Amino acid sequence: MHTKQQITDMLKAAREVADRATADGRSLTDAENRQVQEALAAAKSARQSTGGQRSEADRERAAKSRAQQDELGRLLAGDQGTAGARPSRKAAADAFADRLAKALTTRTADGVNVKSLELSTAAPLLGGTAPALDEVAGPGRQAGIVDLVAVEAPPIGGAGRFAWLSEDVHENNAAVVPEGTLKPTSRYALSEKTDRTKFIAHLSEPFPARLLEDYAGLREFLANRMTEDVLDVLEREALTGDGTAEHLHGILNQTGVTQTAWAGSLPATIRAARTALSRIAEKPSAWMVSPDDAAAFDLFMDAQGRFVDLRQILGPVPVVENPALTAGTAVLGDFGRAKLVTDSQMRITAMDGAPHRNDLGEIDGTLWEFNEVALRAEMRVGGLAITRPTAFTVVDLTAA
Repeated sequence: MHTKQQITDMLKAAREVADRATADGRSLTDAENRQVQEALAAAKSARQSTGGQRSEADRERAAKSRAQQDELGRLLAGDQGTAGARPSRKAAADAFADRLAKALTTRTADGVNVKSLELSTAAPLLGGTAPALDEVAGPGRQAGIVDLVAVEAPPIGGAGRFAWLSEDVHENNAAVVPEGTLKPTSRYALSEKTDRTKFIAHLSEPFPARLLEDYAGLREFLANRMTEDVLDVLEREALTGDGTAEHLHGILNQTGVTQTAWAGSLPATIRAARTALSRIAEKPSAWMVSPDDAAAFDLFMDAQGRFVDLRQILGPVPVVENPALTAGTAVLGDFGRAKLVTDSQMRITAMDGAPHRNDLGEIDGTLWEFNEVALRAEMRVGGLAITRPTAFTVVDLTAA
């Protein structure tokens, strides 16, 4: 029979195991699962065997204990309350840097040679359902395609290739017809699209190895530089990639996405884009514009120099500022009709065996000999799979 203190210690240890798995974004191992189950079973047995009168304080402690056990059980079952919700890119990169910095400093403190050190995120930086639009498009906030669309991993064992169905034609011929007569036929032309995954990657310049032991400096470097820079390139490629060579096929260059030309004024052009989608029964979820064009929307004035609120013309959807877009080009669309294919894993490799070069660019040894290291950051991505291209229109916001 376990004592009360033993059960408390077991529950505490089991909770720590579950918390570590949650922080790493993974399921429990078989050994961890057994440990948690044993702690829960012991606590349940002790609770059932307890009898007699208990004080109010005892009942409160018991209720608190049951709540903790129930929470631990939910963690064990994978119910984390916000499962499927996706943090912002900055928050995700920052959380990743936090985990990686701790792992790196632990490894180096133990004297492990970083020459063979390679660490990856255990939890994806992206993935799951897109957050609510009002969470990513609030006043003064920026967001991007990766914040507005679902993220899906490529199939396992698919050699990096993936496929999706695109609705290229939709002709609705449904009609009221007399009983017993021939029914009209609507057209739904679907085509299978295929693509393959590529890598977005870059290296750091060599830096002193002691920075791997400097938690604050390493955190800032990883969170605000290498990780975010990879995600920024992913954002730009998902928008503007032309599909050539190793470039992604961005939304601006997708076949079937319509174009809205300049209509003589900013309000007229905005309304023309909405009308074009409304005419074919598409329901846009957001505007995506450059920061300069967002400013033009906010500061638009009429011929008499009076500020005009364009929100009524823009419609009941948020305006998302995206620095990956160039001024003069906007996108209006239903971002629920697209998904980004990526395994979402940011891989950071630390190395000290690379060649060291002097000020003249000549190799004069290895980084190890100069007590320096370099980092490589990379992410495997596919592209933007649009299931209904007609749900998007690219808008020209500049006069011809």
